Amino acid sequence: MSLTRILYIYILVVFCAFANAQNVPFNKSFFPGKEKELEAIKKQMKKGDKLFTEGGVSYVHAIPYYKRAFKFNPNNTILNYKMGVCYLKGKIDIKAIRFFESAIRHDAWISESKEIKKLMPYAYYSNHLFFMLGQVYHLNLQWDKAINMYEKFKKALHKDDLVYFYTKIDKRIYECKVGKVLLQDPLSVKFKNLGSSINSQFSDYGAFFTTDMSRLYYTSRRKKSDKDKLSKSDNQYFEDIYSTKKVNDKWVRSVNMGKPINKKGHDATAGISNDGQKIYIYRNNKKGDKGGDIFISRLKGDKWNKPKKLSNVINTKYQETTASLNYDEKVLYFVSARKGGFGGRDIYRCYLNEKQKWYGAENLGAKINSPFDEDFVFVHPDGKSIYFSSKGHNSMGGYDIFKSKILEDGNMTSPVNIGYPVNTPSDDVEFRLNAKGDFGIYTSVKPGGFGEKDIYQVRFLGKGKPMILRTEEQLLSGKSEITQEIYVEPSVEVPQNDVTILKGKVLDNKTSMPLEADIEIIDNNNNKVIANFNSNSKTGEYLVCLPSGINYGISITAPDYLFHSENFDIPQATGYQEISKDISLMGLEIGNKVVLNNIFFDYNKSSIKSTSLPELQRLVDLLITEMGVKIEISGHTDNIGSKSYNQKLSEERAKSVVAFLIELGISPERLKYVGYGLDNPIADNSKEEGRKQNRRTEFSIIEK
Repeated sequence: MSLTRILYIYILVVFCAFANAQNVPFNKSFFPGKEKELEAIKKQMKKGDKLFTEGGVSYVHAIPYYKRAFKFNPNNTILNYKMGVCYLKGKIDIKAIRFFESAIRHDAWISESKEIKKLMPYAYYSNHLFFMLGQVYHLNLQWDKAINMYEKFKKALHKDDLVYFYTKIDKRIYECKVGKVLLQDPLSVKFKNLGSSINSQFSDYGAFFTTDMSRLYYTSRRKKSDKDKLSKSDNQYFEDIYSTKKVNDKWVRSVNMGKPINKKGHDATAGISNDGQKIYIYRNNKKGDKGGDIFISRLKGDKWNKPKKLSNVINTKYQETTASLNYDEKVLYFVSARKGGFGGRDIYRCYLNEKQKWYGAENLGAKINSPFDEDFVFVHPDGKSIYFSSKGHNSMGGYDIFKSKILEDGNMTSPVNIGYPVNTPSDDVEFRLNAKGDFGIYTSVKPGGFGEKDIYQVRFLGKGKPMILRTEEQLLSGKSEITQEIYVEPSVEVPQNDVTILKGKVLDNKTSMPLEADIEIIDNNNNKVIANFNSNSKTGEYLVCLPSGINYGISITAPDYLFHSENFDIPQATGYQEISKDISLMGLEIGNKVVLNNIFFDYNKSSIKSTSLPELQRLVDLLITEMGVKIEISGHTDNIGSKSYNQKLSEERAKSVVAFLIELGISPERLKYVGYGLDNPIADNSKEEGRKQNRRTEFSIIEK
C-alpha cells in the first residue's frame, strides 16, 4: 500500500471521528441540499420543545418529535440532552444513558445554552450532566459508574454551590454503596403487574386491599373526559379514587368511585380499615394551599357517606398524607409534615379515647423518622409491625420500603430495609402486606408497565430464599458520616405472622336476611374491649383481625333481637388462619333461648367469675331496654358425675346468675331460675368437645 493511500485513510478516520464527536447544529450550512427537510424537522422540534416546557407527563409525549429530529441529526448535543431528560423524566431511564453519554462530551454546549437554561434552570450548574448521567447509572444499578459521575460532579462544583449540593451528592454515593450490598442477597420474589383492569397509561398508585382480599381501592391520575383539566403543579390530571373487587379470584375492571368520595381537586387513597368499612381520603382542594388533609368516609350498606375531615389532632395547616389503623382501631398511625419533626414528613400516632375522639398525637421518634422523608405508613393486621417508605435510613435511592416491629410497651424496633428487588433506586412506595405474610402490593416504576407508575403484586417464595432484612446499624459503622464504609451482618428471616381473621355474616334466624349489628370483642383475661364495630347493613358481613395468645368473647347485638355470644381461644403462635362464622340472631319472641357462652364459674362451684361481668351486663341492658320481657335462667351440665350432683350444681349456678341480675337492679319478678342437670344435652357427651358445649347457662323468654 502506498504512503499516499495510508495517509489518506488516516486523515479520513480522524475526520470521521471528529465529525462524530463534534456538536452539529441544525443550521443550513451543515445540511446543504436538505433545506426543506431541515425546516420540517425544526417544526417537529418546536412541538417537542413545547411539550418539554410543560413537563410532567408531557416529557414522554415530546419523545416522538425529538426522535424524528435525532434520525435526521444524531450529533446535536442539545437534542441528545433533551432526549436524555425526556427518557429520565418519563421513567424510561435505561434509554437515557446513551443520550447523556453523547451529550456529556460537550457539556459546555449545555451549560452555555440559553435555550437549556430557560427550559431547565438547574442546567446553570457547571458540569451538571455529570449529575444527570450519575442519576441514570444509579437508577440502572450501575453503582461504580454512578459513584464516579457523582464524584466528578462534586469536584466540578463552584464553591458557592458546595453547601447546597455536597451533602446531597454524598447521600447518593452512600445509596449506591448500600445498593451494592443489598444486591448481594436478593429476595426470592415474583412480581406481577395487576393488569389493565387496574393500571392505565397514566399513574396508578396508593392501593389498599381489605384484609380478606375481596376489594381494592387505589388512586389514579387518568383522564376521565375531554373536559378534564391538568394540575398546574405537575401537569398531570387530578387524582381520583377507583375501586375494584375480586370475582372468581380475578380483579374486575375498576370504576371511579364518584361522589361523595371524589370531587374537584385531588382525592387520593390515604388508608382503609381492615374490614373495608372505613376509607381515609387525602384531599387538597384549596387553591394555593401547600398542605392537604385526611378525611374519613364510612360505608353504610352499599353507600359511602360524605367524607368528614379528621380532627386537628391529626390535620394541621401542613400536609398530612396517609393513615393506618391498628387491628383494634384504637391507634391511628399517620404521616404529617408539621413543624417539630425530624425531617420533611414524619410518622406520628394518636389514640382513641372512650368518647371516640382522637388524642395525644406523638412523633414516633428518631429511630423511625430520619432527617429525610418518611411516608406511606401501613400497620399490618397482626398489630405487631408497621411498613413505611423512607428516603433516609439505608435506602438505595429514592423511597425504599422498611419494616419495624411494635413492641408491647409501644416502642419500635430499628427499621429494616426489606431488600432488593422489591426496593430499587427508584421510588418504591405504598407497600401493603397481606395478613398471611406471603404476598403484598406496592407501587413501582418498572419497564413494560402500563403507565408512569403501576400497582404490582409481589409474592415471597418459599423458605429456600428467606426475606433478608438489614438495619441501618448493620450497614453503617457509624451514623455521623453517610460516606462510612458499608458492613453486613447475618441476615434476619421474617417470621410467619400470627394473626387470625374472623369473618362472616350476621343474619335473621328466620328469614336469613342480613342484619346490621353491633359486634364487641372482649379479652376474657382482663375484660378489656378489644374491638367494637358493626356488620354491614346491606350484606351483614363483618371482619376483624385478632392477635394470637388470647381467649376472646364475642357478642352480637341488634335492636329487636336477642343478643348472641361466643367464646373462643386463639393459642399463642398459631400462625395465620381464617375463621368463617355466620351468626343468626333470634327475635324477641316467647320460647326463644340463647346460650350465655361468656358466663364462667369456678370449677365444680356456683360462684361466678369476674370475667362474666360483660356478658351479665349485656343481659341487664336487654332487660332494661325491653321492660315487658320476663326470662328464665337455666343451668345445664355434662354427664360426668351423678345425676343428683349435676342437678344441684346446675340449679345453684342458675340461681347465682339470677342473684347477680337482681344485684344489678333487675326486679326478681321478671326472673326465674331452673336447673336441668344432664337432661338436656345439645352435643355428644362421649367427647370432650361435646361435654364442653353441654356445660352451659341459657336464658329464654317466658313472657313478653
